[in-house]
Amino acid sequence: MSKKIPQLSTYIGWLFKQYQQAKQEARQREAYKIVAKEANKSGVTRFTVQLSGKATTFKLTAQEIIADDSLMEGFSKQDIRTVTYYACQDLHKPKTKVVIQNFCEKLNKTVFGIKHFGEEDIKQMTASDISLDKELLRSLNQEEAHLVGYVSANDKIAEEKAMMEKLLSESAD
Repeated sequence: MSKKIPQLSTYIGWLFKQYQQAKQEARQREAYKIVAKEANKSGVTRFTVQLSGKATTFKLTAQEIIADDSLMEGFSKQDIRTVTYYACQDLHKPKTKVVIQNFCEKLNKTVFGIKHFGEEDIKQMTASDISLDKELLRSLNQEEAHLVGYVSANDKIAEEKAMMEKLLSESAD
């Protein structure tokens, strides 16, 4: 009986050391934690990251965090999930918006006012000009890009119809 007690105490001591070691490793793995998030004018999410156990903080975007593997290893699973979610959201956010849609009689076309997020100026462009600029078209949301394509096609049909009527009237003379 006396032999079992030392073995049991040795085993409990070993188990306690293993538990302490696992706890220490978990603390080292979670070297950073997200303490705040905010979106800037252009809609990009920035995180305030704190060093665990320290008052030191710094700000990074979700894309900056995702791009650094060693930094990612220092976050908890919940923080990694949060960063990944916002990184995906930021990638798919439109970067421009249609704020004005008017018909220009002089050009006989629809003119759109395009505003880039984070900028104050509004750029006026025809639907066909926007359609030719693939990067600009990609930066619009799906609904607005569809509208631009639809208006561009309608403007092109109207141009062709006017040209055909002009040709027919000239040939009749």
